[in-house]
Amino acid sequence: MNYEEMWNDLKEALLEKKTDVRETYGKMNLREISLLWVLRQMQKLDPTITDEMLTYPGDNAPFPDGI
Repeated sequence: MNYEEMWNDLKEALLEKKTDVRETYGKMNLREISLLWVLRQMQKLDPTITDEMLTYPGDNAPFPDGI
């Protein structure tokens, strides 16, 4: 497995976990905020991670202040 494959696997796993965490613990809990922070940092390096991937339908703002 090369670095690109590992990066993509990590990205997919974090996005899936973000959804699981929200469904289990509710909106904007500490776990979800932590995952969003990591994904936002990854987004700076990887333009394929879009804001749409990090938000949910019906959310008023994509991210709380500071994320």
